[in-house]
Amino acid sequence: MFICICNALSEADIDNCITECIKTDGCCKPLTVYQKFECGLQCGKCACEVEEMINDHHATPAASSSLEKA
Repeated sequence: MFICICNALSEADIDNCITECIKTDGCCKPLTVYQKFECGLQCGKCACEVEEMINDHHATPAASSSLEKA
Protein backbone atom coordinates (compact mmCIF):
# COMPACT_ATOMS: atom_id res chain seq x y z
CA MET A 1 0.00 0.00 0.00
CA PHE A 2 1.27 3.48 -0.82
CA ILE A 3 1.61 5.83 2.13
CA CYS A 4 2.98 8.75 0.11
CA ILE A 5 1.33 8.94 -3.27
CA CYS A 6 3.19 12.09 -4.33
CA ASN A 7 6.57 10.35 -3.98
CA ALA A 8 5.36 6.77 -4.62
CA LEU A 9 6.58 5.54 -1.20
CA SER A 10 5.03 2.30 -0.03
CA GLU A 11 4.42 1.25 3.55
CA ALA A 12 7.21 -1.35 3.20
CA ASP A 13 9.65 1.25 1.83
CA ILE A 14 8.97 3.62 4.70
CA ASP A 15 9.00 0.84 7.30
CA ASN A 16 12.39 -0.40 6.10
CA CYS A 17 13.75 3.14 6.05
CA ILE A 18 12.58 3.82 9.61
CA THR A 19 14.09 0.54 10.84
CA GLU A 20 17.44 1.32 9.22
CA CYS A 21 17.41 4.91 10.47
CA ILE A 22 16.75 3.80 14.05
CA LYS A 23 19.50 1.17 13.84
CA THR A 24 22.08 3.67 12.62
CA ASP A 25 21.02 6.90 14.35
CA GLY A 26 18.96 5.70 17.31
CA CYS A 27 15.97 7.77 16.23
CA CYS A 28 14.08 8.87 13.16
CA LYS A 29 12.07 11.91 12.10
CA PRO A 30 9.66 12.28 9.17
CA LEU A 31 12.04 14.68 7.40
CA THR A 32 14.77 12.04 7.61
CA VAL A 33 12.55 9.53 5.81
CA TYR A 34 11.99 11.91 2.91
CA GLN A 35 15.69 12.80 2.78
CA LYS A 36 16.67 9.12 2.60
CA PHE A 37 14.48 8.78 -0.49
CA GLU A 38 15.84 12.05 -1.88
CA CYS A 39 12.38 13.60 -2.01
CA GLY A 40 10.37 16.02 0.05
CA LEU A 41 7.01 16.41 1.65
CA GLN A 42 4.67 17.66 -1.05
CA CYS A 43 0.93 17.68 -0.28
CA GLY A 44 1.43 16.66 3.38
CA LYS A 45 -1.33 14.04 3.55
CA CYS A 46 1.16 11.30 4.44
CA ALA A 47 2.96 13.21 7.22
CA CYS A 48 0.71 11.96 10.03
CA GLU A 49 0.98 8.35 8.85
CA VAL A 50 4.78 8.54 8.62
CA GLU A 51 4.91 10.08 12.12
CA GLU A 52 2.67 7.32 13.45
CA MET A 53 4.87 4.64 11.87
CA ILE A 54 7.95 6.21 13.50
CA ASN A 55 6.20 6.35 16.89
CA ASP A 56 5.24 2.68 16.54
CA HIS A 57 8.87 1.78 15.85
CA HIS A 58 10.09 3.78 18.85
CA ALA A 59 7.50 2.15 21.12
CA THR A 60 8.29 -1.43 20.05
CA PRO A 61 11.83 -1.81 21.50
CA ALA A 62 10.83 -0.26 24.84
CA ALA A 63 7.83 -2.57 25.12
CA SER A 64 9.89 -5.67 24.36
CA SER A 65 12.63 -4.61 26.84
CA SER A 66 10.14 -4.27 29.67
CA LEU A 67 8.67 -7.67 28.88
CA GLU A 68 12.12 -9.28 29.00
CA LYS A 69 12.77 -7.82 32.46
CA ALA A 70 9.51 -9.20 33.88
